[in-house]
Order: sequence, then structure tokens, then C-alpha cells
Amino acid sequence: MKKELETNMRSYALLFLAASSLVAQLGCGPSPGGGGSCPDPGDPDVHYVSREPECPGVDFACGPSQEPFSGECGCGCIGPESACPDPGDPGVRYVSHDPRECALIDFDCSPPETLFYNDCGCGCVGPEPEACPDPSDPGVRYVSHDIEECHLIDFYCAEGQTLFYNDCGCGCISPETVVCPDPGDPDVRYVSHDPEECMLLDFACSPPDTLFSSACGCGCISPETVVCPDPGDPDVRYVSHDPEECMLLDFACSPPDTLFSGACGCGCLGPELPVGNTR
Repeated sequence: MKKELETNMRSYALLFLAASSLVAQLGCGPSPGGGGSCPDPGDPDVHYVSREPECPGVDFACGPSQEPFSGECGCGCIGPESACPDPGDPGVRYVSHDPRECALIDFDCSPPETLFYNDCGCGCVGPEPEACPDPSDPGVRYVSHDIEECHLIDFYCAEGQTLFYNDCGCGCISPETVVCPDPGDPDVRYVSHDPEECMLLDFACSPPDTLFSSACGCGCISPETVVCPDPGDPDVRYVSHDPEECMLLDFACSPPDTLFSGACGCGCLGPELPVGNTR
């Protein structure tokens, strides 16, 4: 009798171990959220994608704060859901609002979009839109506010500026607040004060003038005015008044005279008269 009882107890233990192993293999153990052998469909944190055992052919993903489950009970996600992406947001594109249909759809999002998949449905979310450069900022120059027109325009930005091209349009941005060349300066010559007109103009500056183009407009700037040594001064001796001829001449000044050569010409200066450039 005692031997028969021991045999029955061993049989029950083996059956219990076998049943426990089967439950573990089927994935229907206690859910992460607590409850019975299968995740409780009444639990707001439990989201079934399918009730079909093992969910054959179902490819799904759970949110970052969720855990997937799959077994004899079906498959899905456990954990709190994020708020639904706003379908009215231009950066949100729904492929479907039906999670069951989403499980059957094979789709991908184009970078830099990110994919979403939850009880709200599935689709793609674009990055936050860039803020438009302020057209009232003097350092911002719009070539066009129409992105379609921007596709057809070939333009360049002046040195030091950066090109922008987005949903706001296209144009150039100066790195800092633009200081416009003084139109009252005799060394400054404006071709146009309209940056958009400047984009259409083809002009050049005569050497040694330099070209400028910015939010202020475009034109030419002459170098600093040279103050020539006075040829009527007894301490000034010109060898030539022609800068090009000066390039070909080989001459020296007797000490304590000093040599000068520039846009005025070349020659020798007495010790009492320094040379300087002023505006």
C-alpha cells in the first residue's frame, strides 16, 4: 500500500512538471501586468494584435514603454500607450487607423520620418518643422517664398552667407547683423539697393574695387584713398608717377631718405616726411 502511494505521488509530480513546461512553451504564463495565465484583455495596458494562437504571419512592434507577448493566448503588447499622433498635423501620415489592418501591412517611412504603430493605427511622423528665417531680419534675404519656384532657381549666396532651402522658401542668411556700406561714402557705389534685383544683375567692378552683395544690395567698394606725397615738397623726389613703370625701375634712395612706391608712383622721401594712408 505504501509503495503504491509513493508511485502515485511520483506520477502526479511528473504530470505537474510536464504541464508547467507546456505552459511556459506556449507563453501563457502570468502577464507582466499581473492576472491569470493569459494577459487580461480587460486591462487597459493590454493590447492584443491577434487572438490567434502563436499569431502566425503577424509581424508587429510595441512602443518603447511596452513589452511584447506571443503564445497560445495570442499576441500583442503590454504597457501604457503613447498619445495618438494628431492626424491634423501636417507632419503626421497615417497608413491606417485600424491596428488589425496595420498588422497585415508592410510599409516603411522615408528618413527623417519615424514609424509609429499602436492602438491609434500606424504610419509615419516627420521631424518638427524648421522655423522660417525672419524676412524682416536685415541679415535674411529671400530669393523666393515659393518652394516650387525655388526648385527652378539657380542662385548663390555672397561670401560669409549660408544658403537655406526649406518649406519656407529659399535664400541666404548672413552670420551676423549686416552693416551696410555707407551710400554717402564716395568710395561706395551701389548698383542696386534691392537684393532680389541684385540676383538678376550681371556686373563687375573695375580693379582695385571689390564687389559686395548682401541684404543691403550690391555694388562696388574702392580701396582706401591714398594720400600721395606732395610733389611740390622739397623733401619729396619722384622717380616716376606711373605705378606700372615703377615696377620696372631699379633705384635706391640715399640715406637718410626712404623709398616709397604705390598707386601714386615711386621715389624718395626726406626724413622729415612720413607717408600714411587715410580715408
